Amino acid sequence: MWKLLLRALLYACASPFFLAFALVRFVRNARTTYRGLRASDDSIDCPVGHPNKLFGRWHCACGATYLGQAFAPCPVCKTVAGLISCSVCSLTIQSAWRD
Repeated sequence: MWKLLLRALLYACASPFFLAFALVRFVRNARTTYRGLRASDDSIDCPVGHPNKLFGRWHCACGATYLGQAFAPCPVCKTVAGLISCSVCSLTIQSAWRD
């Protein structure tokens, strides 16, 4: 009987921590899913609102030019672009994967 009461007390004390842990994981997964959907769009808007295509010819910092998605890894050096410039106003557009 005491064992059962002790176990019930333990579950009652630990359940708020399990709930908090589950909520944190849910929020992280939701943010990652949202960013993945946003990063896989065909275009992204700059801070002013100009649409910019994400698929095209890109120049990497290593000097390589490749055809693909803007925030995909470079096929030569495997680095991922963190930002691109707007094709209209040259403002910086940050990757959807960055905070």
